[in-house]
Amino acid sequence: MLRQISRLFEQHLRKPDVLCRYGGEEFALLLPETTGERALVVAEKLRQIVSSFPFPGIPRPVTFSAGIADFPKHGRSRDEVVQAADAALYSAKQAGRDRVCAAGEPRGASV
Repeated sequence: MLRQISRLFEQHLRKPDVLCRYGGEEFALLLPETTGERALVVAEKLRQIVSSFPFPGIPRPVTFSAGIADFPKHGRSRDEVVQAADAALYSAKQAGRDRVCAAGEPRGASV
């Protein structure tokens, strides 16, 4: 199933976009020159594509959750951006799964 999902992603991404398996059942997408707002649109499109794809031998829809973080808004280093995206992913899971969430306000932002 992970191979098929990665093929679906690759079919719907641009040439400069980078798809990586990040661990277990997690993927990371790098979308160069893409704002966080546009990344949300891309992730939601991919979520819908995966949920409507008829995976052989899987009797129900496959779903996924995604967390979006924007460089440099949510971090100035790779680790900070990944941490922000991971926090957004867990927000998506806590909100009921099968959804896309963006990272919150950047660290140090005044409220």
